[in-house]
Amino acid sequence: MAARDFRCHGFFCATVLMLALSGCFGEDSPSNPSKTRVERIADALENYLADRRPPTELSRQTVLENMSAVVWGDGGNQLHRWVDDLHITLHPTEDELIHDSIVNMVQQWDDVADLPAIHITRLTEKGASAPESSNFQVVFVDSSDDLAERLPDMIDVSTEEARAQNKEPACGVRTTFGEDGAIGPVLIIVAETADFWEKRECFLSFGLRSLGFPNFQSGQGYTFFDPHSNYEVMTRLDEIMLGILYDERLSPGTDLETGLPIAEEILSEMLPDE
Repeated sequence: MAARDFRCHGFFCATVLMLALSGCFGEDSPSNPSKTRVERIADALENYLADRRPPTELSRQTVLENMSAVVWGDGGNQLHRWVDDLHITLHPTEDELIHDSIVNMVQQWDDVADLPAIHITRLTEKGASAPESSNFQVVFVDSSDDLAERLPDMIDVSTEEARAQNKEPACGVRTTFGEDGAIGPVLIIVAETADFWEKRECFLSFGLRSLGFPNFQSGQGYTFFDPHSNYEVMTRLDEIMLGILYDERLSPGTDLETGLPIAEEILSEMLPDE
């Protein structure tokens, strides 16, 4: 993956994190008593990042070009997407905030696309086993050495810049893209030594890839899939592509020649004024 500046910059993020450390997001906040302090911090960060998204004006051509690139690649591949329900297990981590941030990102997927049902299990005790139904696991390991042992059969998110600085890999993923076009299981492994923003970047990159965008570094323009972008959330273009990918008129296993005209039909309904 090309180097990406995914840090949260600016006064807002610094302020939120300082307030978090000082306990100002108290458990007894009357604004939303059903949420914990950490959950409210995660909500505030994700809302801030969403407000920094690029413009929403898009052409159909831009959407279709990116859809073709990130879903079908060179044209010889088939469409992949989830058929079974997603049973996501978040394994224990020292960084409680990242669990809530991941939950928010998953909720965004569900808000913009007709995904199969999503079930999230959050494990809190080290060594606890994932439910037997789990088919999408996010595991946090103690060090980059533990991660490195598993990387030979995974894709890792280390950048050329990070390698040049002798930094250790932050995470890796193994996604099963079936011959029938179905996806699963998925395993994302993240080093605890990575900071919050690196962990968040890992899940956003590999989580989206594992929804059906296997060529996730081939986008261009106003998309998270542009490897030269600095976007820290799904853009409007990404949301549209995810909505198209999970439209019932498309099926797992569809090739580019068959699928792209269907995607264009769906898009004409989503962007009718062009």
